[in-house]
Amino acid sequence: MFPQASIAAVDDNLDHLNSIGTVLDRLGLPSVMLHYDVTEEMNEHKGLRILFLDLHLSPDSDSPHKKADALAAVLKELKIQGPWFAIFWSQATDELEEVLDRLIERHTEVHPPIGHAIMDKVPFLVAKDGTINREKLAEVQETLEQILDHSPQVKALLAWDGRMQQAAGDCLANLLNMIPNTSGWRGPLDQNALPRLFWRIACASYGLGPAQVNITRAIESGLFPILEDRLAALSHDADIQKIWEHFIDIELRSAPPDKDKLISATLNRFFLIDNSVEDKDKGRRGVFCELTLRDNDWEKIFGLRKEIIVGNFANLGKKIKKTEDRDNALNNIRYGLIEIGPACDHAQSKAFQSRLILAALVSENFLSPISTSKQFAAKDCVFALKPFLFNNSIHHLSVHLGAIITAGDFDGFVGSPFFRLREQVVNDIAFRFAHHFSRLGLITAE
Repeated sequence: MFPQASIAAVDDNLDHLNSIGTVLDRLGLPSVMLHYDVTEEMNEHKGLRILFLDLHLSPDSDSPHKKADALAAVLKELKIQGPWFAIFWSQATDELEEVLDRLIERHTEVHPPIGHAIMDKVPFLVAKDGTINREKLAEVQETLEQILDHSPQVKALLAWDGRMQQAAGDCLANLLNMIPNTSGWRGPLDQNALPRLFWRIACASYGLGPAQVNITRAIESGLFPILEDRLAALSHDADIQKIWEHFIDIELRSAPPDKDKLISATLNRFFLIDNSVEDKDKGRRGVFCELTLRDNDWEKIFGLRKEIIVGNFANLGKKIKKTEDRDNALNNIRYGLIEIGPACDHAQSKAFQSRLILAALVSENFLSPISTSKQFAAKDCVFALKPFLFNNSIHHLSVHLGAIITAGDFDGFVGSPFFRLREQVVNDIAFRFAHHFSRLGLITAE
C-alpha cells in the first residue's frame, strides 16, 4: 500500500548502519536502513534499485562461502524485482571477487544485479555524536556520482523510475486541484468530492457497467492518459536527454534495431494486447472471445456458411504448413469475436447493441517459415496485426472486415475472453471497417 523504497543499506553493525543512513540523508537520498540479524527474517523490498551491502554480515562469516551464503540469504528475503545495482561497502574490499564467485556458484536462484561496485566503508563512518564534516560528505557524493557515471544503464533506469514517481505525484496533485476546499486544516471536508471525481474518471474510461464490475482497472485505465501527459511535461529536461544519449550511444542510434522475432513479438504483447482479462470483461471493448458455435450454426449468426467466411481468411489459409496433418493444423485456428463498438456507447449508462467483428488467431507453430517473414498484408476484407506473444507462443491475429454482427447478448456463442486489444488497435480496426464499407472516392474541386 505504501510507496516502496528504491535505496537501502544492509549491515549487522548498527553504528555503521546509522552512519550510512546519516550520510544518505544529508545527500538528500531517501533510503531504508535494514539491520541484519541472522535470527530474524527481513521484509520484502521488491522495488529496490540500489542496495548497499556489507561483506561481513555475520561475525562467524569468516570464509568466502559463508559470506556468500549470508548475502544470498538477504537477497532471497528482499525478493528484489527488476533491475538493481549492488554497492558493496566494506573495510576489506580485496576479497569481493572471491565472495561473488562463491555466490554465483552456490546460489543460482538469486536475482542478480545489472552491475556492482565497491566502496570503502571508512568515509561513511561518522562521529558518535552524529556530526559529519562537509569534506567527507563531498567525498561520498563524488564517489557515488562516479559509480553511476560508469554505469549508464543504472543511471538511465533510475532516472526513468524517479520520473514515473514524480509524474504520478503530479497527476494526483492536478486532480486534487480540481476540487475546491480540499484543505484539512480548517472545517470539514467534502468526503464525496474526490470519490465523485474518480468515479467520473472510471466511467469515462470503462463505461458505467464495466466500471461497476471492475472499479480498480477502470480507475487505473482512466489515470493513464493523465500520467502520460505529466510524464511528457517532464521530458524537456536537458539532463534527462543526456542520460538517455549516454545510455544508447550514437553508434547504436545510427542504425535501426536488429531484427529479433521473439523480442519483437514480446514487445508487441505489451503494445497490442492486455492479457489481464476475466469472464466479467466479456462485453468490454476490444476483448477477444473464442467462438463456441457449431459449424452448421455459423449461417444463422453471420448469414453465410462457415466455409465461405473462413475462405476469406486467405492470407491465413494459404500460409498453413503443408503437412500430412493439414486438417488438424487448420483446426488450430481459433475463431473469435472482438467488440469494436464506439467508445461513447460503452460510456453511457443505458444498454446498447454490441458490435462484434470476426477474428482468427493462429500460432506461428502452424505457419510455414516463409509466411512468417513478413507481416500479413491488409488485403480485400482481411486486416492483420503484427505477430505478438500469447501463451508463450508467437501468434498472428487477423480480423474479417466483412463479418460483423450486432447483438445485445452474445454469451450463448462465445467462451471465456483470451485478451483485450489496446484502445488504439481497436480504433484502427473500427476505422478500417468503416472504410471497407464506405468505399468513398476522392472528392476534388476544379
